[in-house]
Amino acid sequence: MNIENITIQHPDFPVIHYSKSGAGPLLILLHGFPETGSLWNQVIPLLRDEFTVIAPDIPSAGKSSMAAHLPFTLIKISEFINIILEHEGHSSAVIAGHSMGGYILAAYASQFPEKLKGMSFVHSSVYADTPEKIENREKAISLMEKGGHKAFVQNMIPALFAPKFAHTHKDLIKLQIERALQLPADAMIQFYRAMIGRKDYTELLRQISCPVQWIAGKEDNILPVETVLSQAHLPHISFQSVYENTGHMSMLENPKKLSEDLAVFTRYCYNP
Repeated sequence: MNIENITIQHPDFPVIHYSKSGAGPLLILLHGFPETGSLWNQVIPLLRDEFTVIAPDIPSAGKSSMAAHLPFTLIKISEFINIILEHEGHSSAVIAGHSMGGYILAAYASQFPEKLKGMSFVHSSVYADTPEKIENREKAISLMEKGGHKAFVQNMIPALFAPKFAHTHKDLIKLQIERALQLPADAMIQFYRAMIGRKDYTELLRQISCPVQWIAGKEDNILPVETVLSQAHLPHISFQSVYENTGHMSMLENPKKLSEDLAVFTRYCYNP
């Protein structure tokens, strides 16, 4: 089954690029930082026989862009999802967001809850940054502003994976570093500042009517399993999965299991 590469033009987002594959109910996959839609390349073939799978480049990552005069906030960035829905002729979708993609998903849900069939948070959270997390992001911003962009990426990427996986998949880690370095330092800084400035959406979870899914890795040092699951009781309908021997990147560390869980969840959202 072929993958279409589609580009949309819009005044706020001069280029929105996404891949589209498969047929059936719509599932949108939002990548995290500092990735592109290609992050989902191992997952898409396992889902596209049953679903229409769309994997965008989030604006200012990959081939997608955002108008320079606009506020660089996750709320504003999230509006690109509506543009894709309208272009595809859909009024709603199941959306999965990995890490920062989940933060963008929460921001979108705060504006357009009626357009969500379901929300899947893949190693993600609706919490705002803690003071400690903000301090770490500020240090990273300072490093990148001083020319340490490459060093930042080289240190960050291996830490996203379970230690054993990182040790036994060195070529994959090297490829992820190379891909991450394609995102310019100024874009990375903007994304980090947007993440620092995001809201806490705990109350949103209590009010949202659609099902919500949580995917956590037992060896995730970026977003520990305890943090992920501490939110799971808040929605009316909640799915939870915890993966052994997995860090922050289940779409690369455990793509078969992640695809199975996304499929089960998406089926339920369209046929509860």
